[in-house]
Amino acid sequence: MTNVVQLSDELLGNLIAAWPVRATMIGLPGRDDRLPDFTEAGEAAVSDRLTDIAARAEAVDPTSHTAVAEIGKSHHHSRP
Repeated sequence: MTNVVQLSDELLGNLIAAWPVRATMIGLPGRDDRLPDFTEAGEAAVSDRLTDIAARAEAVDPTSHTAVAEIGKSHHHSRP
């Protein structure tokens, strides 16, 4: 089973890949030479990936000890 931290990392990676201009605008390096794929196939691929992530997120029990602990660990490590 995918955990909360893996899902959030996967979601962010997909959003950055789908909308590289936005990633550049918020200061994420390495995508300033790319544009989004606005073709029908490109939009469908993004939609499919995000729908898959959402479905897997729905399967995570938010009250489970594991989910809560992962969120806490992730949040704790991100602090200065």
